[in-house]
Amino acid sequence: MIQETIEGRRVSSIQGFLLIIAIVAGMYLLSGLAGWLQAQLHFEQAGLLIWLYAGLMAVWLMRFRVMAYRYTYYEGRLMLERKFGDHAKILVNVPLCDVKALGPMAETLAKHPNAKPINRLYLKEKAAEKPVMALIYAQDGATRAALFQPSPALQALIRDHMGFPKEEA
Repeated sequence: MIQETIEGRRVSSIQGFLLIIAIVAGMYLLSGLAGWLQAQLHFEQAGLLIWLYAGLMAVWLMRFRVMAYRYTYYEGRLMLERKFGDHAKILVNVPLCDVKALGPMAETLAKHPNAKPINRLYLKEKAAEKPVMALIYAQDGATRAALFQPSPALQALIRDHMGFPKEEA
């Protein structure tokens, strides 16, 4: 079994504290703006601005600070999961015999235009460290694509298991 995890950039304790202070300050400023809009312009739904801001900050924090991706190869199957803290959700669970292609995202998707990239399982900020690969596979009679960032060792293992020809180094 091989397991890899791609995580976002960690923040230090001081950065985390400053981030919380900035978010709370933003909520305080929006609260004042909402009160002014209600008083001056009689805009009764101005309080929704606060909820919109809070929702956007929650999504931003989850997406860029808490979320991670885990790739697991086990007994001829590849599982690709999205993790939020300790909770993981399996998005792709495919036997490697159903995999049709594995390669760099742009050229592999160009070769398989009917495969839709329904699963984006990579972090854009890590693209310089690990290139984004496309895994083309068959599932429920349809051709699908998963975009992820496996290590060279996991790529080689997938290719060996699928019987892909060895790449020249």
